[in-house]
Amino acid sequence: MAAQLPECTSAADIAAKTQQALGLKLSGSTVTRLLKRKGLQHLTAKVVPMLTVKQKLARVKFAKAALRRERCSWRRVMITDSKYFRLHAMGKPAGRWCTPATREVVARPKHSVAAHVYVGVAFHGATSLKFVTGTHKQVSKYTDPKSKRPYRGLAQQEYTDVLHDHFIPEGNKLFKNAGRWADKWQMQQDNAPAHKTPTNMAYIAANVPGGHFLAWPPNSPDLSPIENLWSWMDIKLHKLDTCKNIEELKERLEQVRQSIPPTLLHNMFDGMKARMERVIELNGDYIGK
Repeated sequence: MAAQLPECTSAADIAAKTQQALGLKLSGSTVTRLLKRKGLQHLTAKVVPMLTVKQKLARVKFAKAALRRERCSWRRVMITDSKYFRLHAMGKPAGRWCTPATREVVARPKHSVAAHVYVGVAFHGATSLKFVTGTHKQVSKYTDPKSKRPYRGLAQQEYTDVLHDHFIPEGNKLFKNAGRWADKWQMQQDNAPAHKTPTNMAYIAANVPGGHFLAWPPNSPDLSPIENLWSWMDIKLHKLDTCKNIEELKERLEQVRQSIPPTLLHNMFDGMKARMERVIELNGDYIGK
């Protein structure tokens, strides 16, 4: 029904247009029920990066370069990324049908406590979580020379520490335990300023056996399968009991990380070829994954 009336934006609108077109009198609630039975949801448009022509060309170039690598290349890559997880959800609460008297009230703090966490994932497993500056009450040990105060975000020196103390030793362990590519695994990261400084790029080249995989194209989170992992962790986290403080949140996140199913990682990495082919097919446009 909804597919036949794409201009309709509400159940009441669909009901009115159906009556006008077919002479069938339906209520909005009946339309809603029928749409739900078909597995449809009332969703707002998904906001995606606005890509320039230059960025689209860079995405196609990246995809073609990745496909030129040997067939199993992604299986020897560790993809890294970071994300903020919040103690209290800050988005708009989900709506529901009710009367003003029964409307739900949700209490939230003005500023939500957050954990800023890094992880590295490969076909064979994931590193432990690394909590960095941006996590509640975690102050950078490095000082901004301009303000003479600790950096408020991740500094390039702190990311060097993440590489030295976390990603590289745990990456070596992951691939050694897998029994493959221990001497030639590669690391992939995005273009965050702290990541791509000459110092850190040189450090990766000197200390990761296979060096850096490829320069990630800008404005391209949809090309990374790690976004699927973050979504999976978000869902699992919200199924657990509400955390009372930042320490509980960090413990729960590591608990969720330890429960990552191998099949999820296998599908993520084995699906990279299809991602690359898709972005080429779309001439660099957003692939919707």
